[in-house]
Amino acid sequence: MGLRQDATITSSAYLTADGRVYYGEERSTTIPDAYLRVESITGKKDGMDITVAIYTKEEERLVLQSHRVHPFAPDLSSDRNFFAQAYEHIKSLPEYQGATDA
Repeated sequence: MGLRQDATITSSAYLTADGRVYYGEERSTTIPDAYLRVESITGKKDGMDITVAIYTKEEERLVLQSHRVHPFAPDLSSDRNFFAQAYEHIKSLPEYQGATDA
């Protein structure tokens, strides 16, 4: 389960061709047709956090940014599990408008 969307990531850390991490000016990059996946849901029944990871391609699993965290209050009376509810919730956020199921 995941989502597809053009995703813009912002970072000040970059990996150089020789594998070193470089810290510099913050920059934004758009990844066309990125694969977004709920990596974890943590918290308690009255409040949880959803962590969404962004990958270049579903098959490669190359993480680009793994710490988009969103607060979430699950419906405990629902027959849907927390992950299904989490995907529904993040698709309702402005940042994920237009995301499609993958």
